[in-house]
Amino acid sequence: MRKKKACKPCLLRRELSARNAAYAASKQVPHVTSYGEMPVFVYQVSPCGQKHGNFISASYKAILRRPKWKRRFDKVHSSADRALPKNDDIWKELDSSMSSDALLMNIFCYKGEGDHPDLWGFGDGKRAFAHSHARRLFGALSLGLKGTRTS
Repeated sequence: MRKKKACKPCLLRRELSARNAAYAASKQVPHVTSYGEMPVFVYQVSPCGQKHGNFISASYKAILRRPKWKRRFDKVHSSADRALPKNDDIWKELDSSMSSDALLMNIFCYKGEGDHPDLWGFGDGKRAFAHSHARRLFGALSLGLKGTRTS
């Protein structure tokens, strides 16, 4: 009988879920979890409005200062109606702990860190992919093309 191989994306989601559980508990940041076997953590803006659990404070402050970057928060979370608890606010894509855009914005909106050599201490193929995704994201941000839907 053949052994069933572990699903690599499943393992990554499980690891991210576990790390977010530990982070949310240790930092006591406002959040909810999605329904389902493996929860996705969805963070909320702090009561003071100056912090967001899914962002490094310096990155979040930089995002709030730039209207083109801030508009990324207008993009509604596509599965919120069926996967997340009802809320007075509308869940946004960048609130999700599984958002690749939020991850990249944490890195590239943090002044000076996007070019730090230690940040790119992984293989050239992954570095090229990350730079390519970041260029697409921030090219669209600078043109104001991405994240302007509010459906």
